Amino acid sequence: MVKSTPMARVEIYRLKKGGLQDIYAICTLVDEKAVCEGNKRFVNRLNTQGILDRSVRPAQKVFPNEGRRFLEVLKDHFNSGYLVASEVENTWVAEGS
Repeated sequence: MVKSTPMARVEIYRLKKGGLQDIYAICTLVDEKAVCEGNKRFVNRLNTQGILDRSVRPAQKVFPNEGRRFLEVLKDHFNSGYLVASEVENTWVAEGS
């Protein structure tokens, strides 16, 4: 029997010409930290500048090292017509993959 473990992930989509969307970045939870891959400039900006959590007053910056909280804030932060983040999705990954 293959063992599998849950992995939380968020996909960030960018609107392209013609109304099509492509995946701009994917952030996954690895060892309790968010790890983002995709457009290098965009990912670097997430890592160095963080994103604003507007659900708290005053708004606070959240960084990938805050793990699941960072993933959960992505959907509220990126909700424009140009950049949109998915809900946190829990997928199962076979151990050793």
